[in-house]
Amino acid sequence: MFLRFRSDELDNHFIHSDWHLASDHILLIITILIVKEYIQMKKHIIVKNNKEEKIFINKVIKAINNINISNLSDVISLENIVCSFA
Repeated sequence: MFLRFRSDELDNHFIHSDWHLASDHILLIITILIVKEYIQMKKHIIVKNNKEEKIFINKVIKAINNINISNLSDVISLENIVCSFA
């Protein structure tokens, strides 16, 4: 077990030498504190059945129609097409 030396958060370990049973290994237990943290998330949504949704769908259809699959000969070509579409 590798711990950060002189760290209050990560050097809080216990060695249980009497828990080894038939093995020659000794159980080590570490407690790591997890701090509550606010992570701001953003969602991009389009309201159903409005003008923005229709524009978005038309752009997706156009992008799909413009995908060049004439040189789709291997997995790498497929991955490149998928990445360019994404």
